[in-house]
Amino acid sequence: MKQLLVAATRVCTEDAVADALLDYEFALAEHHRTERVIVPVFVNEGDTVCEFILGRGAISGSLTLPNTAGRRIAGSSVAVGELRERARMVRDELFSPFEDDWHAETSPDD
Repeated sequence: MKQLLVAATRVCTEDAVADALLDYEFALAEHHRTERVIVPVFVNEGDTVCEFILGRGAISGSLTLPNTAGRRIAGSSVAVGELRERARMVRDELFSPFEDDWHAETSPDD
């Protein structure tokens, strides 16, 4: 389990969720975008969700917590899949090729 460091506050979630969230945060910031995401977290001995606005450096990093190996939070697997897919889509937007015939169109000045 990791604690995400968010604006001088710590939020606990599974390692895979924290890693995927940080990766998505980086992808969004790199492409000058923001997104709202909701992820499963652990607070006061119970599972709940936390809403983040990502892409502006909202999450400073993460801290691995000792003695928490194997602690599961409901919905984490789904959240990791969604975050990884969103990060992939953001990165693909920047690197996707132009239309094949973009250069064939003439401008009014030609």
